[in-house]
This record gives sequence, C-alpha cells and structure tokens, in this order.
Amino acid sequence: MNNVLDIRGILIYGSKKDLTILEEALNENFNDVIEEIFTLLKSMFNNYEYDDRELLSCFKNLNYLISQILNIRTREIILDKYRDLIKFLSKNNCNEKYIKISTKALNKYTKCEEDKNIKYELLKYVVFELKDLSLISKMLYDSNSLIYDYECNMLIHDVIKCLITSKEAEKYYERLTKLLLVFKNSLINNDNKDKIYNLLSNHKKNSKIKFICQYLDIDLLEHFDAEARFNRKKDFFEYQLDDYGRYDFTDQYVITIDDADALCLDDAVSCTFNKDGTYTLYIHITDIYDIISKNLYLDNWAYNLGETIYLKDRNIYLFPKEVSDNIGSLLHNKKRNVITYMIKLDSNLDFAYDKLEDYFKIVKGVIINKAKLSYQSVDDILIRGCNNEKLVIMLNKLSNIAYKLRSNNQRKEEYHKLQNNKMSQFGITAPVESKYIDIYTGANIVQELMILVNRLLPELFNNRNLPFLYRVCDKEIETRVDDHLNSLCEYAQNNDISSGVFKYKKFVNLASSISPAKYSADKAKHLGLGLDYYSHSTSPARRYADVVNQKLTYDLLFNQKLGDDNLDNWYCYIKQVAEHLNYKEEFNEALAISYHRKLRKK
Repeated sequence: MNNVLDIRGILIYGSKKDLTILEEALNENFNDVIEEIFTLLKSMFNNYEYDDRELLSCFKNLNYLISQILNIRTREIILDKYRDLIKFLSKNNCNEKYIKISTKALNKYTKCEEDKNIKYELLKYVVFELKDLSLISKMLYDSNSLIYDYECNMLIHDVIKCLITSKEAEKYYERLTKLLLVFKNSLINNDNKDKIYNLLSNHKKNSKIKFICQYLDIDLLEHFDAEARFNRKKDFFEYQLDDYGRYDFTDQYVITIDDADALCLDDAVSCTFNKDGTYTLYIHITDIYDIISKNLYLDNWAYNLGETIYLKDRNIYLFPKEVSDNIGSLLHNKKRNVITYMIKLDSNLDFAYDKLEDYFKIVKGVIINKAKLSYQSVDDILIRGCNNEKLVIMLNKLSNIAYKLRSNNQRKEEYHKLQNNKMSQFGITAPVESKYIDIYTGANIVQELMILVNRLLPELFNNRNLPFLYRVCDKEIETRVDDHLNSLCEYAQNNDISSGVFKYKKFVNLASSISPAKYSADKAKHLGLGLDYYSHSTSPARRYADVVNQKLTYDLLFNQKLGDDNLDNWYCYIKQVAEHLNYKEEFNEALAISYHRKLRKK
C-alpha cells in the first residue's frame, strides 16, 4: 500500500472497517507499510495544519492496529519506530504539546501487559540512551505521558542501580534520581521497596548510599519526623546555658514580637536613649550555634534539611522542638544566650556615624525576654497605650525606625509581595511577618529590623575581606515586570479577557518574573531587594544558612581566627554549602508543590 493520502485519511478519520484495510496491508507487507506510517507521522508533526484532535485520533488508530498485529516478529520493529519518533521529536524541538500528544496516546490506548512492556522499553530508551533530562522533566509534569506509576516504580530501581554501579554519566544519574524522587508521589511502594532496599544494603560502602537514603526519606514525608529521630538520641543531648564571657543584657527591657501562637521565638529587640541624644538599637538573635556546636547529629540533621518547610497542614522543622521551641527559643522570662547586633542611631534615627564599624557592633550576649508581644498587641498598645510607659515609648521609637527604613527602599516591598504570592500559589507558607506587614505595625517592625541586620552583617564581613555566605539576586524585577505587564495588557485587549482572568494571568506572570535569589560565597548585589549586601542571618532556628553565618561570626569575629589557611578553608566550605543550600531550596519547593497537589486531590 503506497498511497500516503489513503494512509493519512484512514488513520485520522477511518472507522474500524476502514482500519481493516491497513491491517491487511500490514499483514502482507509489514516493514514497508509501518515505515510509511511513521514517516507520515513525522511529516504531520512538522506540518502545523493538523490540530490536536487529528493527531490524537491518528495515534489512537495506530495503537489499535498495533494491538491487532502485535507479535514477537513485529514487537522489536515497532519499538524501533517509536524510539526513532521520540528521538525525532526531541532532536527537532517539536512543540511540547506534540510530545504530550504522542505520549498521551500511547498511554491511553495501550492496555495489556505486553503494551506496558513496550512503553517501559521506550521509557528506558529516553532515560538510558537519549539521556534527555528536559524531555524527562516534561514527561514527569504530564500525567498522560509515558512516565506514570507503573513505569516509574520499575524505573527508579534501575536508575538507582546505575547511579550506584555506573562510573559513566554519574552527574546525570544523580540529577535524574533527584528528579524522580521529587516529582513522583508514591514512588516507593510494596512492589519495589524490598528490591530497592536490598540494592542499597548490598552496596553499603558506596559513598552515594547516604545521598540516596536521604532523598528516599524526604520523598516519604513520614521520615521527616525530626522529633522521633531526636528522641532516639536524646540521651546523647546535653546543653547547659553558660553565660561566661557574654555581655549581660538581662536588665534591659527586651521584647519579642511574633505571631500570637508562635513558640519558636528566634529574635528579640530593644532600644535605649543615650545621654548624648542618640539611640542604640539592640537586635538579639538566638544563639543556635552555641546549642549545636557540640552536637554533630543536630548540625548534620539541619544541614541535610536546609530549612524549615512550611506546608498547608504541617511543618517540617529544621530542628526538633526541644531546640526550636524550648532551649533555642527566647521564651518569656527565660534566660537565653544570644548574638546581639548593636546599632547606634542619631536623633533623626539615621546611622550615627559615616563608617560602618563605628555604628555597628556584634557581641555575644545573654538576655531575659521581658514581654512576649503579638503583632496585634503591638498595634493595640500604639493606638490605646498601656500602663507600661517604657514599653509605649520604645514601641513608638521602633515603629518610627521601621517606617523610615521601609520608606527608604520601596523596591523590596514589591519583591516580597511577589515572592509571597508565588509561595502561596504553590502551597508554601510565607514568613508570618511578611504576610502581615501591611496589616500590623508590629510585623513591619520585625521585618525591617531583620533586613537591617541581614544587610549590615555581610557588609561588615566584606569590609574586612572575610569569607561570608551571601544571599544574592543578579536581576532587577522592574524591567521584567514592566515587560510582562505590557505584553499581558496587549494580550488581554486583543483577546477580550475578563477582569478576573486578567488578574489571575497578571499574578502568574508577575510571580514567574522574579529572578530567584541564591546563596553565594562571592559578594554580589541583591537587586531584587535593591541592596548592595544581603544575607540570611536572623533566623538560625529556621534556616541552616543563618547557622553557617553564626559559625563564621564565632570563628572570625569573636575568636579572631584570621590565618590564611583558615580563611581559605572557610571560603571552600562556603562555596560547597552554598551549592548544597541552593539545591535544597529547589528540592524543598518542589516537594511542597508536589505535597500541595496531593492534598488537593484528596
């Protein structure tokens, strides 16, 4: 059968009766006819006259024909043709929807075990021969693709085996393992769990085992139970508060401002008026490093997790609650060790001196939290007053400082709102103070003072040529946002989009326009926030990056270990930890998105 028009017409529009003509032709001259069919498919993908329904119908009828004539003789030929087609689609950058159509059809219209084996053979071709991570990613995101539970549960064992045993393409298999573990739910089940764990146990000395076990645990959320892990090792955990060699701030009126139900209180503030008419602002951050410095288990645990993950119905904590909500929390009327940042301001609430080192000082301190305030209670006191005149005066001064800091940099407001909206869309909970900055003055005080420390500390390290873990963002958002808005407005006008849809599309485009921030050992600006220097240093109970910067503060500022070898070692370590934490951010965000999707399906 050599009439291409007849083949095309039958595949797209033919009835079961018409398909018998092709079936007879295939039985008589299989090799030539199947070659014509797949050559036709390639030409159709390059011809944009065909819509989705026509292509889908073509694949539906083709798969029906294959199921009718499938045998040992034809199986390998058909597999070769499908492999060649997938390679063609990938190599020629065919529209992503065509890849989806081809895999959707193959998924939808193959039913028997033999058909499933064909799909797995094709999947193995993509994974182990093409090694196209981009194509695999598209398949993972598409529920109708070649990759679905049956294939993935078989595939993960083979991929892990390659990662452990193969010396070739090691980075590829490592990235692929992470990709599979992040994006597929219920990946480890009763069918493959024993096989995978037997595989791991047979290679105990392999350096990659720890990495694989870590990601297996992370994909299975029940393994995130930090409390159970901590309790099993509680006998080995000892911490006694020692305030030797610390500045005593216990007589100072120190307060915390947080969500009303919060137990993890990792920052506190106070402000004093000096006789020369200046003010000293004190920002006290819980000294987590003092707690974990002699506990390698807790340090490793936090390093592997990277950050506290806030999900819709649960949180996965950086540290067990004994640390984050008790001994590492600045609880009311409890004596706690802190790292204190002292900032001297003039009578106009500007920095008192031109040189950073003259108005910014860092010390080890000890405090007692005199008042645990909520965001709402701060506003109530500012509006209605209270019996504690000292507290009223201090809150007024703190609100003035925060207002001035915020008004001096409007760019960061846009950046934070876009970040929070993006996180909310994906089911990730934004920091509490960020959600409330336009509602409560108390939330604004906390956010502005933490940003202040996070920009002054890295500037100090940079001025002294000391290694530091920076938070950087290499692109401004204004230009990109304007571009998105202009194109969006034009699209909306041309297509008569309703205001509700327009707002949704505007939100999606704005959220995606943000250039992601990252950690770096090399100093660079944070253009999203409009700052020359920025770090994460004020939430050590929630982020491991802040713990790293506490370690640096101890070693290089407090202990003055400034030898060249030590500085070189720190720089190498920071480069390694920055790469790790950048990956963990992506991984944890993907995990939260995947978990959110699972919740929505319930």
